[in-house]
Amino acid sequence: MRVVLAHGWGFGPDLWDAVASFLVGYDICRLDNGYFGGRRIGSPKEAHILVGHSAGVMEALLTPASGRRGLLSINGFPRFTQAATYEYGTPMRVLTRMQAAFVRDPDAVLRDFRARCGVTGDWSGAPDARRLGDGLAELATGDGRAGLEACPVVALAGRQDTIVPPTLTDAAFARHHVDWISDGGHMLPLTHPQACAESIRAFHARACATI
Repeated sequence: MRVVLAHGWGFGPDLWDAVASFLVGYDICRLDNGYFGGRRIGSPKEAHILVGHSAGVMEALLTPASGRRGLLSINGFPRFTQAATYEYGTPMRVLTRMQAAFVRDPDAVLRDFRARCGVTGDWSGAPDARRLGDGLAELATGDGRAGLEACPVVALAGRQDTIVPPTLTDAAFARHHVDWISDGGHMLPLTHPQACAESIRAFHARACATI
């Protein structure tokens, strides 16, 4: 069964380089939102499990689940902003300010966001402001909670994540199993790639066992 890797806002498929190095022999496909000039690659329709990081989870839940046998969330969420029944989300005003600043200076907003995630230095490829802007709009208003019932879901999260804090993870995945990394922040695929790979292998094995 194919393992499909989906990155979140402000990153690209190279996010998964270290994780993939621990998954030799697995059939892996990396999606690409084209934020840095890459060709946009969508989810395959054949049987697969989807592993999403951050906003990649919400985006997966907003798309048809054809062929999807399971979803593993890493630092992810079905909805990012607050709603009437989702009080632990990020206040909408935070995203509104971010969107306004992005219109004025996309590079500065992107750099600041990545720094808050714990990632410094330049990115590879030229940022595509249009696609990044569209992704930011979806981050502000997207709600994939209904999609959580379409297939088995497991979450991997960091107790030190300041972008998706534990309160948001607990609220978002209240009906699903969550594995915690006590010293993990928001970038588990970069800081804890082996732990991510172990979660993927375990989830993949369970999904294959149900075929």
